[in-house]
Amino acid sequence: ADSHIKAYVSMHIAKWLGTSSVTSPVLSLQEVLVTRERMYRAKAFGWDALRDLWIELLMHEVHPSHRRKSKVDAEGRIDDIHAKIIRQRWVHQQAVLEGAEKRRHELDVRRQERERVNDELAVERRALREAAASRKME
Repeated sequence: ADSHIKAYVSMHIAKWLGTSSVTSPVLSLQEVLVTRERMYRAKAFGWDALRDLWIELLMHEVHPSHRRKSKVDAEGRIDDIHAKIIRQRWVHQQAVLEGAEKRRHELDVRRQERERVNDELAVERRALREAAASRKME
């Protein structure tokens, strides 16, 4: 009875793929369980292992011929997705760095303004003390 149950497995791996998921074709339950384990293992080994497994899944013979990918097409699709995520993260990191730099500059300007005001207050306090001391001497 279990041999007629079909399923697929999909794994979301934001670390390397953003919102894309690695998804198997519809397979027998036993094949899905094996594929799921292979996905977890590949994820643990790193991007190259996951990429290789994903290529294999896109090329799997159970895909209808119009959906099955050649090795070159599978590699191209996966590498395009991965490159897009890397570009998005780079742009995001640049924006974060620029924001941090802007904030640091704003804090420096505020600090310099505080120091200027404190210096002016110190001069005024000194002048008041000197005026008070000279009045006492009179």
